[in-house]
Amino acid sequence: MSRAPSSLGSQAAYQPLPPQQSDSESQEQELAMSYQSSRVSYRWFAILCVIALLSASLHENVQIRLSSNKPYFDFFVFSQQTSVGYCIGHSHCVDEHQRSFWTIHGLWPSNDTTWPEMCNLTVKFNSSILDPIRVDLDLYWPSLTSSNSLRFWRHEWQKHGSCAMQVAPVAGVLNYFNTTINLTRTYNVTKFLLDEEIVPSLNRTYTVTELSKALSDDVKAKINIVCQITDGFPYPVLSEVRFCLSKTNLTPIDCEHKDEKCGVGPVHYLPLGASRRNQKLDGWCQLIVNTFSFYVNYLSPM
Repeated sequence: MSRAPSSLGSQAAYQPLPPQQSDSESQEQELAMSYQSSRVSYRWFAILCVIALLSASLHENVQIRLSSNKPYFDFFVFSQQTSVGYCIGHSHCVDEHQRSFWTIHGLWPSNDTTWPEMCNLTVKFNSSILDPIRVDLDLYWPSLTSSNSLRFWRHEWQKHGSCAMQVAPVAGVLNYFNTTINLTRTYNVTKFLLDEEIVPSLNRTYTVTELSKALSDDVKAKINIVCQITDGFPYPVLSEVRFCLSKTNLTPIDCEHKDEKCGVGPVHYLPLGASRRNQKLDGWCQLIVNTFSFYVNYLSPM
């Protein structure tokens, strides 16, 4: 006697086919996958740009040193900088404040591994006090990143000048800035290098030994040289020269040698305008980040 197939067996034998996608549905799915893929790619590219910008900034600014608000120090560091060397590490500099000669970065009370800062904020920074030397300040001590140099000068006074009140030549706002301007005339890095035929160049490089000797021979003391490292140039870029000065009479003394990213190989000493090349690269990266942000926030599908 034959048996009828069970309903369970019939259900197991029957496998419905998946529904077929229409051409329009397939295209929509492909577009969605393409959009997700491109969105991920742009996101990663933007992240890499941000990481590059942040790492450059950190590489330039991070210093493992200790500061104190106690006005105790052993000597001064007198720092002069090139506009190109400074701006090579910054995405924005004020064109009209850049100079073809070396300008002042600051006069800083210092110790070997520490420095005092923000020591006496009761002495207020009054910009009108600087009126007698304002022309010289604008020329020799401009802010390279702001059209308003007063903020830069206020920062230098509050952080550094306020810690040197016990040293007569720099005691007080006017004395601090006027004495520093006179120092740049006495220790004229532009002239010292020119006397040794060391001039800014896009094609020629110099060694740290050449630069140090040209400067140390003039001041009869060891100095420190600071460089910036940038993807725009194959070698470190000369940025600052730092003299160590006696606390009592502001005459040169030997600086303790510090490795300030110059290395032992060639160094670029770049002419005015060379930094714009590097700023354009940073600008393109920032444009990509901004464009991606706009795309995600305003143009991406809900």
